[in-house]
Amino acid sequence: MCRNVVWLLVVSIACLFSTLVRSAPLHESKLEYSARQADELCTEGFSIGFLPSYTNVNYETDITCTVFPSVDFTNVNFTTSDLQGVFFSLSTQNNVRFRGSTLNFTEFSNCTLQQMETALVKFHNGYVAGSQVGDSKFTATSFLNTRFTESSIQDTVFLSSNMTKVEFNGGVSIESSNFSTVNLESSTIRDTTFSSVIFFRAT
Repeated sequence: MCRNVVWLLVVSIACLFSTLVRSAPLHESKLEYSARQADELCTEGFSIGFLPSYTNVNYETDITCTVFPSVDFTNVNFTTSDLQGVFFSLSTQNNVRFRGSTLNFTEFSNCTLQQMETALVKFHNGYVAGSQVGDSKFTATSFLNTRFTESSIQDTVFLSSNMTKVEFNGGVSIESSNFSTVNLESSTIRDTTFSSVIFFRAT
């Protein structure tokens, strides 16, 4: 009984936190992160990912309008799986791979992303807030209208990717990372610290 009460409390807090993050002011950003648009996408509401962890799983199905609060993902492959209106809050992704997927209105809030890999992926209208990205690789990944805030990126490679209208703003730290053949068209970089970062053919 106590465990059920605690779990429901965690879910409620996570959902509230996700709502607050998505409705946070964008300051001077010209990008549009609209909770209203995500809500319009999910007209029938959101479901909750109740399992505490997903390990050694291969996903080939789409995930829509789902909140994963305090859920751990380890050795999980998303192959041609599209995520629409999916929110990861207080979660850990360890050795998670996305290939041939589209992540639209997908948010990572206060998450730890370790050894994450994406290839041939579209990450559009996304939000990475208060999260840590480490030892990861994003290859041939399209970032569009995506915002990074209050997050750290370490030992990470962005390779042959487009980052159009991407915003690094608000306490972002990028360390020991490479941007190789990356297009940063119409992107904004403010309040961001770079340390031991290599830009190679980045425009």
